[in-house]
Amino acid sequence: MYEIALKSGTGRYYDPDGCDEVIAEVPSLNIPQVGDMIDLECKHEKVSRRTYLVREVKRSINIEPFAEWIYVYVIEL
Repeated sequence: MYEIALKSGTGRYYDPDGCDEVIAEVPSLNIPQVGDMIDLECKHEKVSRRTYLVREVKRSINIEPFAEWIYVYVIEL
């Protein structure tokens, strides 16, 4: 599983505390690479389909107890 997020200060998103905004959690091991385009469909929003460009992939790992977080940072096109 990985999370798609907007990094604060990139594109149109800014948070004064520097917090990133997670826009989707994807239950897949097929992790996008930098330069890939992602189409997200969200039926409850006014604009139901948005296209994003992958700018960065970050993995955070905790050794004991083991845990892994994968963040795919995108900007909206």
